[in-house]
Amino acid sequence: MIEVEDLVKRYGTATAVDGVGFSAPAGTVTGLLGPNGAGKTTTVKILLGLVRPDRGRALVDGRPYTSLARPLRIVGTLLEADSLHRGRTARQHLLWLARSNRIPPERIDRRLEQVGLADQARTRISAFSLGMRQRLGLAGALLGDPKILLLDEPVNGLDAEGIVWMRSFLRDLAARGTAVLVSSHHMTEVARTADHVVVIGSGRVLADLPTGELISRYTQPKVRVTSAERERLSAVLEDAGYAVRTSPGGGLDVAGAGTAEIGALAGEHRIVLEGLTQESGSLEEAYLDLIGAPGGGRAHGTEPLAADGRRNRR
Repeated sequence: MIEVEDLVKRYGTATAVDGVGFSAPAGTVTGLLGPNGAGKTTTVKILLGLVRPDRGRALVDGRPYTSLARPLRIVGTLLEADSLHRGRTARQHLLWLARSNRIPPERIDRRLEQVGLADQARTRISAFSLGMRQRLGLAGALLGDPKILLLDEPVNGLDAEGIVWMRSFLRDLAARGTAVLVSSHHMTEVARTADHVVVIGSGRVLADLPTGELISRYTQPKVRVTSAERERLSAVLEDAGYAVRTSPGGGLDVAGAGTAEIGALAGEHRIVLEGLTQESGSLEEAYLDLIGAPGGGRAHGTEPLAADGRRNRR
């Protein structure tokens, strides 16, 4: 697994990471979320031995990354698809990775086929789209049959079909016992892919919870209602004490009420409803609440808890 314990990293007077601690166990897809400058990149760089922490430790399979003699056999990484040498072919790129870690070159063709690039083995990377470079980067990460995968924005540049493929692929790897850590801004994909989510803000862990529990804890279920008399319906609901907001589709999102209460109020005031749907919260809503962004705001007023009920480390 991946283990991060009480990491602190300062650059001059600025603290990039302040007591960050979490784990990404085997057989699980863990999502790592946070705004730009939150400390995600610094944490990942510490994990990979690219940055030395001022305090704490980061372990992969129980050891520091820098102590691994053949790291590709333990940890597969996909960080920057644009960092690939564009003058090489796909196969040449994987060949030098294989040689550097004493990995049998026979695996190269299998990995290219696995990520859908078998027909592009002799194509230069300069001709690849961003999505193709992402797939090639993933092939490199998988080359050593690692126990751990660490991926940064893996769906960037992928089309809809590629995103669905990546989601299924990562879920399948986790089901086979791989520890998968995904850093991403794609909330919908993290919600659909990750079993567990760690949210970092201002260098600290704001939440460390199973995905479903995080959503239920930091969002409020709502009812989405549509009517040709939207303004009058909104006034009636607000007079009844319910929080009402206009939804993106032009309807109303009502918090604190169930469908039965809204239907009864509409009937009492002879307002015809066109749609009435109970909706749960989303990962995006929970995330915005946690980081205090517009539309969020940390309304709960308590320190976030980890899955075991303890206060997260500060």
